[in-house]
Parts: sequence; structure tokens; C-alpha cells
Amino acid sequence: STQMARIGLLRTATLAAIICACVCYLLATNDVQSDVRLLLLDSAARDGGVRMSQLAVRASVKDQVEGSRVPSSREVRKPIDAVASLLAREELYKAVAKDEAAQRGRKGGAGFVAWKKTLSSPAVQTEVEGEVKSRLLNHSSAYGAQIRRKLPHSFRRLLPALATEAAHEATSEAFHKLRSQMVKAGQWDVGYLPRGNSLVGQPRTFGGKFNGDKAGLGKACKEACNEHTACRGYTYNPSKGVCYLKTVDTPEGGFSCTSADCWYWGQVLSHPHVQSLSIPDAERDLGLKVTDLKIGTGEEVKKGDTVTMGYVGKLADGSVFDQGQYVFEFGAGQVIEGDDIGLKGVRVGGKRRLVVPPSLAYGSQGYPGAIPPDATITFDITILSLSHHGIASGYKASNSPS
Repeated sequence: STQMARIGLLRTATLAAIICACVCYLLATNDVQSDVRLLLLDSAARDGGVRMSQLAVRASVKDQVEGSRVPSSREVRKPIDAVASLLAREELYKAVAKDEAAQRGRKGGAGFVAWKKTLSSPAVQTEVEGEVKSRLLNHSSAYGAQIRRKLPHSFRRLLPALATEAAHEATSEAFHKLRSQMVKAGQWDVGYLPRGNSLVGQPRTFGGKFNGDKAGLGKACKEACNEHTACRGYTYNPSKGVCYLKTVDTPEGGFSCTSADCWYWGQVLSHPHVQSLSIPDAERDLGLKVTDLKIGTGEEVKKGDTVTMGYVGKLADGSVFDQGQYVFEFGAGQVIEGDDIGLKGVRVGGKRRLVVPPSLAYGSQGYPGAIPPDATITFDITILSLSHHGIASGYKASNSPS
């Protein structure tokens, strides 16, 4: 049957991925072929990316390479990302196979039912991420030794932080891709986009015009998404006649539903990622608020510059949750998205106030002990200096903002 054919194809693809992982592992033990393997892995690892909260993995040391070009964070992480991507897929497939074996023999428990359970489990994702990080930092393994050989010596002190970032991003990407493959293979009835990540003013109801009209609602949602640069995807429910415009385009997964209560998803791939948005688009669609408190007279901050900023961060009640000086590469994802967008065009000596919504800050998770979930935060930021080279990771340079 068509269903059995789909299951066979997906399982064949999974087996091929596991075999590929094993072959690449064998190649890793051969120094002569290691460069070729890394090039192949790098091509796969760069296919997409999931940004994590940089605050969670800030390096607490300054870069000490002076008088020469400092590699960018992407260059430094290149061999780590490549291996992390492979390991994340390998560990995920191992977890899926383990759960499938454990469920075998139980009524309705094996096959893709077990896959859904695995892919929907935060605990399994955390476990896979931990295994990936551990293997990246295992210096006695072929992978760990090769990473250390490829990593510039002056950056080896940053390896724990870089491995944490790489493991998180690679694991998230692996889970997203396998969920998406299952949605497209029909193993989940429909796809949906993650909660949150919505543009301002959602959901769209279209005055009830498309209640029960799946084709009409899907078309209207796509047109609405095309009208907003910040929109990359949309989720819609025909029975309710509503849709949500989103800043993400990859389905989180799927679920079984009745024909009267299904959510569907679509995407607009031509739009830029959030980090590339202009300030006006981010203010209109995402709720970012940018106010110049003082116009600077120095150089304008450009992507790739290393910026030193003084900042005071406040919650909605006016309480200060953090302050100091922070050094980071602008436009490299080393600060929250609200900062990378809201500081565009600022000059040295300038001061800006950024009111940042949760979707551009710390989201539904917040930052334990400092920022509650779904918090809108305010930063008063002064640009103290800049230099024209990148750094591997941002760091806090002082507890004083001035």
C-alpha cells in the first residue's frame, strides 16, 4: 500500500544515514582522508542552523590575539560544527532505534508511534545533546583529537563553550529535520510551526471569511505572509478560519487530528532571516522599539565589527537584571536578536534604548534567576568603541556600564 511504501522509504533513508555516519567515523581515523571528510561534513553541517541563547554560553575570557587577523566565530567553529552535525544525527538515530526496540511487542507501540514519542521528548533531546557535547570534548577519540588539530591553539581555551553551542545547534537541527521528514512522508497527518515566534497582531481571522475553506485560507495566509518581510512561515486552521504568521518556516512536527480540527503549515522562503530585518520591519512586525537617546559622532557599527557596549538591562517593573560592558562581534549572533537588529546604524558614542519583545530576547524559557519567561526587556546601550575584526565569542568585560 502507499502507507507501507512511505514507511519503507523513510526507514531506508534512515538506514542510509546511519551507514553514512559509520563510514565517516572510519574515515575519521585516517589522517590522510580527514580533510576530505571534514569538507564533506562541513557541507552538510552548514545546511541550516538553529541559534541558541548566547547568554547561556558566554566565554568569560578575552581574546588575546593582537596585531593579526582574528578568525571569525564561524571559521573557528567550522570543524566543530561539521562533526557535531554528524554526531547529532548518529545519536538521534540511536535514540530512535532504542525506543522502537523498547516499544516492540506493545500494542500500537512500535514503528513510527515510537518515533513520534522520541522526537517529541525534551528529555531525549537533552540526552542526545549531552552525548554530542561529551563526544566533541573527548580528546582521546578520533573526533576529539581531530577537532583539536583543526582548532587554532589560541582558541582551545574556548572549546567547552564552543562545543556547548555546536552540540545544541546540531541536536536541534537534527530533531527538526527528522520531524520535518516525517511530516512530509505522511507519518504525521499535518505539520505545525512552534508556539511563539509570531508577528504582532496574530492570529489573522479575515473576518471569518474562510471558515471551513482550507484552500482559500491557505492562500490568504500566504499572501499575508508575503506582505510582511519578517514572516517566513504560517500555520492555519480551516475549521477555525485563523492563521498565525511566523518568523520560522520549519515545521516542529505533527500530530493526529480529526478532519475538523487540523492545523496546516506553509512557508515563504524568499524572505530574510530575522537577524537581517531592518529596524522599521522589526518594529512593525515583531514589536521591537528603538529610541535614540544620543546620536554618536564616531564610526558607524558594521557587520563583522567587534563592538564594546555599556548596557543596563531592565525588566518591565524597572528592576535591573544585568549591567556592565559587553564585547561582541556585531551581526554574528553573539547577542540576542533584538540587539543585532536594534543597533543597526548606531555610531560610536551613541546611546539607544531598545525595548525588546520575548521573541527577540529570551522567549518562553526566559533566563533562570534573572529573566522570567515571556518577558519584554529594556536595554539602555552606549557604544563605547569598535574595531574591525571578529572574535570567536562575546564576553562580559566589566560589571560597570561606563
